[in-house]
Amino acid sequence: MDMAYEVQDLVNRLKWDGAALSSEEVDWVACRLLNSPSSLEVSNGLYILAIEKAFRHRAVMDEFLFSKNVVFVERALSMVWRYWKDYDRYRQFTLELIKGVVWDEVERVRATAITVVGGYLRESVDVELVCEIFQAYLASDSRLVQVAAYRVLSSLLSISPEELEGPPRKPIVRPEVVDRIEEFVKSLKNGDDVL
Repeated sequence: MDMAYEVQDLVNRLKWDGAALSSEEVDWVACRLLNSPSSLEVSNGLYILAIEKAFRHRAVMDEFLFSKNVVFVERALSMVWRYWKDYDRYRQFTLELIKGVVWDEVERVRATAITVVGGYLRESVDVELVCEIFQAYLASDSRLVQVAAYRVLSSLLSISPEELEGPPRKPIVRPEVVDRIEEFVKSLKNGDDVL
């Protein structure tokens, strides 16, 4: 493929023209990702692989997912959970991220892992994931993690954003919501049918 094709141009075609990319274009993106791309190219390239369901390039996606580069891991994690929905394959790794990993010093990846799992939990019951998200909420000093966990757990209880947070851009933790979350997690652990 001619190098005149830029990754951003391909993303624009996907987003704005609604046009699917050719197999050759997707392969070119995967190759480009393996050859020292910029951070923007990585973000856009992973988006292309995800939206095009380019499972044949799973090794490329996984290279970024397991890279320990916070920015790359966040993007790849979001892509595999949101677009590929290959939950079983990535569940254990994501669970480790929710528990916290040493290389994620400011816990951005942990917060992202909690957030992406939220969509899955609205469709499926996974007691272990819910319990780990609750544990992250209780144990983390990171406001990012606390807010992500609070939002995911509250959404499982169908708590409206207005009830959840109060004024826009000023997330707060309401004790009555935390009490409901604690009861919910306890019921899940007991095997009660709460969903």
